[in-house]
Amino acid sequence: MVAGVGLKTLTVQNTNLDDVFVHYTGRQLRDELVKTHAFAKPLNFTI
Repeated sequence: MVAGVGLKTLTVQNTNLDDVFVHYTGRQLRDELVKTHAFAKPLNFTI
């Protein structure tokens, strides 16, 4: 106990790259991948 304040609970969480991406961009990485594919130009092949 420090300065009369006690600790009641402590939570520890593992952080992964998805959590970091959401923290800095505010969006899910999967949302970005879908958006990228949605606006990709289709390739036309002629044989």
